[in-house]
Amino acid sequence: MGMPDLNLQPDKNVSRRHAQVTLESGVYWIEDLGSRLGVLVNGLRLKAKRQIKFGDRILIGRTEVKLVPSDSSELVAEEDKKKAGP
Repeated sequence: MGMPDLNLQPDKNVSRRHAQVTLESGVYWIEDLGSRLGVLVNGLRLKAKRQIKFGDRILIGRTEVKLVPSDSSELVAEEDKKKAGP
């Protein structure tokens, strides 16, 4: 097993394997990996794997993180999905 992509170690309320964010077919997902304190997305506790979008506020332990695009092409792709609808 490699190093985590995001190390929240200074937060004593974060487990070593607290949550996982994955990208599947252009969609980001987050899941709680059985942590004691859980994960909140936009103030709601995760009960199952959930889709997340750019701008979502994710609380892991006492640390808030936000999903943001790494470059403008990701943001354009997100806007195209919104225009296409469900």
